[in-house]
Amino acid sequence: MAGEAEPLSIEDLCAACHPDRCCTRFLWVSAGDVERWKAEARQDILSHIRPRIVEGKQIYEVISPGRSCFFLKDGRCSIHGTKPIVCRNFLCLRGLELKARNNW
Repeated sequence: MAGEAEPLSIEDLCAACHPDRCCTRFLWVSAGDVERWKAEARQDILSHIRPRIVEGKQIYEVISPGRSCFFLKDGRCSIHGTKPIVCRNFLCLRGLELKARNNW
């Protein structure tokens, strides 16, 4: 139909986004993520996680040399298949628009 937008994929959405938009805000992961990565023997991930105590509670920080997540490589998540829960739950407004447009 003329004038109707072509369906987009999530890959199209991520490629069109600024690569650091969602991956600069959340540099903390949950204890559940850490336990999952231990069970998966993901030392490649765990070697970049540092436990810290904040207000008497243990939290886990992603060690990164800059403002972006260490696991962001070439504008993509290099640990997408096992990414942290905070990343899985990130509310991307453009993603909601994509879902609505494609009737997902």
